[in-house]
Amino acid sequence: MGKKKKEVMEAQREQFVEGRRTTRFRGRRRLRSSTDGEFAEYGFNKSHSAAYALLAYQTAYLKANYPAHFMAALLTSEKDHAKIAQYIHECRNMVSKSFLRHQPER
Repeated sequence: MGKKKKEVMEAQREQFVEGRRTTRFRGRRRLRSSTDGEFAEYGFNKSHSAAYALLAYQTAYLKANYPAHFMAALLTSEKDHAKIAQYIHECRNMVSKSFLRHQPER
């Protein structure tokens, strides 16, 4: 099921439980959260988790190793003025941290 709709999952619950009985599944564990209503509200499969982890890693790598290019791309992709202001503030923080880090010793 692509989208986890609570009503559809509830309708399928009876069939799922009956299927467990007929296949002689005698596990002592309670039904997993995939049959619970709260999972229907927000469930994430492993492939999505892996894709988001890779995206987060690549984003952090680009920000750390190519900060000017990263921030330029970020600023040009945004249309919301409040977010642009927030990103400019982040740019200033990045510059000041970089400047302080590369100060020659006296």
